[in-house]
Amino acid sequence: MGAFPPTLTTEAVPTTVTVGPDGALYVGELKGFPFRPGSSRVWRIDPHAQGGVLCSVNTPSRGCKTYAKGLTSIQDIAFSPNTHRLFVLELAKDGALAFEAGFETGEFPPAVLLTVGRHGRSELVKGKLSQPGGIAFSRSGKLYATDGVFGNGRLLRIS
Repeated sequence: MGAFPPTLTTEAVPTTVTVGPDGALYVGELKGFPFRPGSSRVWRIDPHAQGGVLCSVNTPSRGCKTYAKGLTSIQDIAFSPNTHRLFVLELAKDGALAFEAGFETGEFPPAVLLTVGRHGRSELVKGKLSQPGGIAFSRSGKLYATDGVFGNGRLLRIS
């Protein structure tokens, strides 16, 4: 029986940052190869943190903690100005590998738009977004998303 291949350490890449309703910075990450679904996080960096803050599961530093976990290939995050709920835009439910497979086939999997709160998460506009760009709220609290970034780009108002 052959030996198992070495364990691969995945690296996290920050993909987005936003200021939360509490003044803290929130950073979304895309976890690297093998891009396991559910392995990405949103980190909260204390607004009063000083010095080099390190957000890491293995070696956390003061001033940074996990705000939300169990997410997949985060593309963008934003807080609703009305409800203060976190919205997360993900590349695809099955992660970055599924998304990258779309380059070969021309069939990109649907993006995932979630609300994340204390009492769980819910998916919005299921199956309606693909090739996500970003999300943002207007001053009046309306949510907008961009998608189709590798083709016919769109700006959509999400109800």
